[in-house]
Amino acid sequence: MVAGETGQGESALAELLPQELAFARGVPSERDVCRWMEDAARADADILVFDCGNAVPTDAQNAVIARLVSEGRLVIASGDHADEPAYPAWSADAFAVGAVEDDGTLTHETPYFPDAGKPDIYAPRTITGTACERLVDRPEMDGTTFAALYVAVAAMLVWATDRDLTAQDVRALLVETATPIPAARGDTAKQLDVEAALDSARRKVIVGALGSDALELGQLLAETPIRPELAVPLLDDLVADGDRIRRVVRNGIEQYERADTVVGPRNE
Repeated sequence: MVAGETGQGESALAELLPQELAFARGVPSERDVCRWMEDAARADADILVFDCGNAVPTDAQNAVIARLVSEGRLVIASGDHADEPAYPAWSADAFAVGAVEDDGTLTHETPYFPDAGKPDIYAPRTITGTACERLVDRPEMDGTTFAALYVAVAAMLVWATDRDLTAQDVRALLVETATPIPAARGDTAKQLDVEAALDSARRKVIVGALGSDALELGQLLAETPIRPELAVPLLDDLVADGDRIRRVVRNGIEQYERADTVVGPRNE
């Protein structure tokens, strides 16, 4: 998946690369998987999704994944492992995804391993009834394959909201805004919360649009890619919080400025 461009026949969010899958002809060799990753990198993929697993880590795959991440790519891996870790999901640089049932409990295929902190995040096991259905041939299937796809789309939406974020920023934001869910033995895992992640990204964009100068509402909205019907309520919340943005009136004109701006003469 690569960042999209605005234009005819193209998505402003992202584009799926027409990449031949390493798994199209059965179980691939380690060399085939590494070659697929290298080909995706050469095609400028920003997000890679793995749907494979092995009980034993391989130095070659770990090295390629580490390099891809160091180059600013987000590597997502389905963490279907049952009773033991699965690689590459358990690699330190991979963003491992587990699946949750419809009632929010962890699926038996993806228990949480607190010592490793894996899977890093959980998502719904099915994409039935969502816009993601159009991305696959058999959307009625379920499991970590679709949970990983769910996280990939969430990452795409967050990244499209704020193009200044790095892959690590996107990963951290998805985890930070995730909902705590109970795991076995009193442990706590994290479930993806798409709305919370987008809300956080949008707030950051709105605050970032304010430089050293105060802006009127129309000016501020023009500086952000967020639709007004979404931006205005968030702006009101930010003003109410008072930590990052404040509303001022100068010469009878209502303006917005960063809360850390030195206060000048105003008539509120």
